[in-house]
Amino acid sequence: MKNPKFWFLIVLLVVMLVTGTVLAAVPGATDASKASAKIEPLVLTEISEAGQTDFIIWMVEKADLSPAYELATKQEKGRFVFDTLQATAERTQKDVRAYLDAQGVQYKPFYIANKILVTGGNYDLVLDVAGRPDVAQITANHRFQLQEPFINPNPPATTPTVIETNITFVKADDVWALGYDGAGTVMAGNDTGLDWDHPALINQYRGWNGTTADHNYNWWDATNTYPTVPNDGHGHGTHTSGTMVGDDGATHQIGMAPGADLIHCKNMDNFGSGIDAWFIECFQWDLAPWNLAGTNPDPDMAPDAVNNSWGYWGGNVPTFQDEIAALQAAGVAVEVSAGNEGSGCSSLRSPGDYLDVITTGSVQHSSGNPPGTITGFSSRGPSDLHPGEYFPDVMAPGENINSSLPGGGYSGPTWSGTSMSGPHVTGLIGLMWSASPALQGNVTETYDIIHDTAIRLVGQNGSNCGGNYTTGPNNDWGYGTIDALAAVNEAINRGGPNFTLTASPDALTICAPATASYTVDLTQILGYSWSVSLSVAGNPPGTTANFVPGSVTPPGSSTLTIGNTAAGTPGTYTMTITGSGTDPEAKTKSDTVDLSLYTALPGGPTLVSPANGAVDVARTPLFTWNAVNQADTYELQVATDSGFSNVVYSATVDGTSHATTSALATLTLHYWRVRAVNGCGNGAYSAVWSFTTEDAPSLLLVDDDDDSPDVVGNYTAALGNLGRSYDLWDTNGTDNEPSASYLSAYDKVIWFSGDQHYYPGPGAAGESALTTWLNTGGNKCLFISSQEYYWYHGLTSFMQNYLGVASATDDVLQTGVRGRGPFSGMGPYTLSYSPLTNNSDRFTPAAGASVAFQGTNGRAALGKRTASYTTVFLGFPWEALPTAADEQAVLDRFLSYCNP
Repeated sequence: MKNPKFWFLIVLLVVMLVTGTVLAAVPGATDASKASAKIEPLVLTEISEAGQTDFIIWMVEKADLSPAYELATKQEKGRFVFDTLQATAERTQKDVRAYLDAQGVQYKPFYIANKILVTGGNYDLVLDVAGRPDVAQITANHRFQLQEPFINPNPPATTPTVIETNITFVKADDVWALGYDGAGTVMAGNDTGLDWDHPALINQYRGWNGTTADHNYNWWDATNTYPTVPNDGHGHGTHTSGTMVGDDGATHQIGMAPGADLIHCKNMDNFGSGIDAWFIECFQWDLAPWNLAGTNPDPDMAPDAVNNSWGYWGGNVPTFQDEIAALQAAGVAVEVSAGNEGSGCSSLRSPGDYLDVITTGSVQHSSGNPPGTITGFSSRGPSDLHPGEYFPDVMAPGENINSSLPGGGYSGPTWSGTSMSGPHVTGLIGLMWSASPALQGNVTETYDIIHDTAIRLVGQNGSNCGGNYTTGPNNDWGYGTIDALAAVNEAINRGGPNFTLTASPDALTICAPATASYTVDLTQILGYSWSVSLSVAGNPPGTTANFVPGSVTPPGSSTLTIGNTAAGTPGTYTMTITGSGTDPEAKTKSDTVDLSLYTALPGGPTLVSPANGAVDVARTPLFTWNAVNQADTYELQVATDSGFSNVVYSATVDGTSHATTSALATLTLHYWRVRAVNGCGNGAYSAVWSFTTEDAPSLLLVDDDDDSPDVVGNYTAALGNLGRSYDLWDTNGTDNEPSASYLSAYDKVIWFSGDQHYYPGPGAAGESALTTWLNTGGNKCLFISSQEYYWYHGLTSFMQNYLGVASATDDVLQTGVRGRGPFSGMGPYTLSYSPLTNNSDRFTPAAGASVAFQGTNGRAALGKRTASYTTVFLGFPWEALPTAADEQAVLDRFLSYCNP
């Protein structure tokens, strides 16, 4: 896939016109016409251009999620939808996945929609899959570019205020005065990322407890740019998040629901570009967030509302209808911005033209109170996907919005776009559900209330795109501009009397015979006046549980005491505290707390590996030991002396194994020990064992080829014949790249991307790590072979400053190369790209760089040498050299050049 631009509707129409030609050029296409009808024309076009492409399989069967609408709570809805979708996908995808496994094809299954992403499929594979009766269709893994906000270089003059005028315009501050600020709700952004520790966001970010950060279940990066710590290299996601929940507690109250929690899924890279697979992955994470390892999804951690300030230009793209329908069934509200392609009719972006979302257009808020004036850029309906329906749903301020930006700063009132409007509505849902918990998870009723309470833009017929311009809805301004105060009051009215129950602390660890005490707080909603009886389930066997008092009329509190712990069974328990109301509807609320009970100190662990006295142990060894009764955690220590006065590595571990996160010194005698810890204290240390680390290879081979085709064998064979030892790092087709700390153990790095189109060459994190590594001195040597590195990332500062690229031209199709500079006398070589695709580049060298290979169509590779480092950058695949002997000779020349 070589086109990183918008997925324009007109492009699809052109592709459809040429489809016949494409099919006719493929052997057997006439006989396969029935299967071909299931294949999106763009898939066939990409295969005709590149020989293979990524595509998405849509299974015929869809899960029946209708029973979720009969369930009482959002938690029940979410669990049912999650379980049902997983079971359906597992059952119906089994045969297709077995076929893909047999073909040796890489793929990623999804369950939020019954789809499978296939990486690097050719025509025969696509046709075979399309011919299956259980497959509904095959579509491209489309890429599109974010509609950048309009940034005003001359912002309007304003008087500094604590609360931003766009927030007061929709009366969110009046809702706060009622005592509702979004507390108890979770807002999510699916966007370019999040500056999580921004002063206006850190206290809202769910992964921050005031002292430490835990990003598990609170952050996911589908692009793998920032896999472990939230960040935003673009700024859009941080800006929209600020409008949802931002408040620094001082002079910047920029958000609608500052009491809500905030989580984020990065579905676009730092250039604002995204592919279908990333958007599907984030929607799946919204349904049931998982940890940073990508495991253990938990629907109980799902957000209440998800902000989506992005979309496909031109509308009518039903790609994500199944995903969004699943989220709605799970009780998760999905907001989508309308787009910035107005004022013409039918200018909506998808999924802003879906029925299951609430779509937001933009109004000016400088005119005082709502409704404001519809802005010219705000996209309009109708939607061809849903004839007879009206879009957008509602309007919100979208011009000259001040919000948070990465780095701790603020944009000032300069950003404009429906991207700025949408977060107002997402935050409003947080305010409504905070004020009326009984409404939480009832997405349809929530949308209805927002519609009913919106202020009509009477007299503003816009482009007359259809509908009622007195009472709404219409295709210019929907139902009108949101009124937060009216919406919250109506939510309270429809929610009825209720109560909330919260238990604290969330977890306790005790050593018997100590008791455990929890406070249970009950709050009153709409004058709830019935008594609530309290009970608990799941306390340790043998212990007693007692509430004082046992019944509370909200507002009030009770203390739960877990006693007789000396007779309890040690272990960690999750206890469910339930309040059962005596009101006619017998409402119930519950909360969970954890208790870890220990009755004695743990014993000393028995070590397993590395074996005592072992030699040639890896510099990042895996330590293992046997479990100890009543252990809570384990403390591992590694030292260079038997008395442990020089501890070089330590870690606290939950399980019975741990691999070091940084390399130990080479050829060094190390000592290690482990002790168990629990609520009663520190147990005894294990015996002390020793081992000696290996002599590290000086070379790291970075396999960045995505295995389609897999070219690592070319490199390992050449290095083996040259007698060069090496370590191997496989990015697995992502930006999972070695850190600067990891690189520090090596003098040389060879990095290759083969035919990879996504994540080729170092990403932002990889470039940063390589920069640090190269600058450490010692004549570091870097060899990069990646003809798609420039196409995917553009001309980065790393390429300019360290690889010596002044400018580059993509896809010049070099057919032969001859060595220059350090490679003088080599070649000429006629390049053989099979099974690769010729997407080779041409470079102009910057000052300090020289030509390493001259190609038939210009300079094909560059070299740069300084006192600290040597780099060589090939804009053609090294593995396209005509013979294995030629490959080996070029690699040998590079390695010799590194160490003259």
